[in-house]
Amino acid sequence: MAYGTGPAHARTFTTTSTEFEAIYTYDCRLRGSPGRFDAHLDRNGDEVGPIAHTAGRSGRGAAGLANGQSTFWIVVDTPSSWTVMVVDSSAGGLP
Repeated sequence: MAYGTGPAHARTFTTTSTEFEAIYTYDCRLRGSPGRFDAHLDRNGDEVGPIAHTAGRSGRGAAGLANGQSTFWIVVDTPSSWTVMVVDSSAGGLP
């Protein structure tokens, strides 16, 4: 799981599955701004999978991703507090 407040290039994780899901939450209510949340997967400097591109004071959701077995970074651009958790969608466990 990765979490923070504001923009981040979160720590790497390695998948052993070819299908996984990124589950996210964000909350801008304490920041007093309308809020937005943009996040994607990055592999070797290339954006390889969108997680979310949304606006609002707070929200949650999930994105199914199929990018093969590899090492990724989660890149987040938001003024909000946020969490992103990646789970193996083919077996229900962590990748």
